[in-house]
Amino acid sequence: MTKKTIQLKEVGYMCKNELLDILNSELKAKGVQTVEQLFTSLKKNKTFDSSTSKKAYVEFLRDELAHQVLDRPKLVSPTDVGNYISAKYSELKKEEFILLSYDNSNRIISEDIVSIGTLDKAIVEPRDVFNVALANNAANIICCHNHPSGQLYPSDADFNITKRLSKAGNVLGVGLLDHFIIGNGRYLSMKENELL
Repeated sequence: MTKKTIQLKEVGYMCKNELLDILNSELKAKGVQTVEQLFTSLKKNKTFDSSTSKKAYVEFLRDELAHQVLDRPKLVSPTDVGNYISAKYSELKKEEFILLSYDNSNRIISEDIVSIGTLDKAIVEPRDVFNVALANNAANIICCHNHPSGQLYPSDADFNITKRLSKAGNVLGVGLLDHFIIGNGRYLSMKENELL
């Protein structure tokens, strides 16, 4: 694509391949190896001569972010969430408290470790959980923690924190969808077992 063509066509209306052509030509012309380096250069405003390149990069990022939002997994059913987290977190040697933050469409926004504890406990407070949830702009959350012992039934502390999280979520307008306990490749959904 020539510079003349670029000037005739608004960057916002270009297809992804056209945007990539612009970015690739900038990469070659400026001796930059990666798009990340291109972004760093853009921020420093040292290697870009044309505002068209900047617009192309911004438009490309906007398009990529929109696709990432649509590609986020919808892990809401106890089976889907349980299979996902038990595969990922069952083998941990210390208790960890994990937060899955969801948007209004119940797509995962973020997956965060809120607390790393000891062999048999992870201390977590509602403020810790909701600081992360609010920073993620979460509409709903699912909490998970592992029991390295493999014991799945919730402890008194598990029931207590779940109750406190549910109350705090109601006040803040962030729904607690479920609380999972995982261990030895298995899981327990407190909601599914009517413990929530």
